[in-house]
Amino acid sequence: MMIKETMILLNEDYNMSPGKVSDNISPVESALENDNREGEFLKQLISRGNLLEAKEVSQMLVTEQKGLKRISILIILRQLYKNLMLPEAEKILITENLINRKVAVSQDRTRRNMVRRIF
Repeated sequence: MMIKETMILLNEDYNMSPGKVSDNISPVESALENDNREGEFLKQLISRGNLLEAKEVSQMLVTEQKGLKRISILIILRQLYKNLMLPEAEKILITENLINRKVAVSQDRTRRNMVRRIF
């Protein structure tokens, strides 16, 4: 039951067109709505991600990499996939703080690499 709810949320999330803004919604409202949806999706993955199978996580990861490329979603999906392959004793507990820290490190690394290429 929980997996179906997560998959429904996933399908709704991936059916969004990233660059398309509705006629009656301003771009700012659309961006805020997408941020809220991403937050909901993150919470769903954190709470129910361990119930997903490796095939489902893999499909989500491929879809996200080809589609919206949201760094926080990519990080959590990679961690879920890694946890599925690790023995029970080595699995890492996925928390929102862990994801936020990894996102910050990734963004910092991206900035440093860009500056290094420019100068």
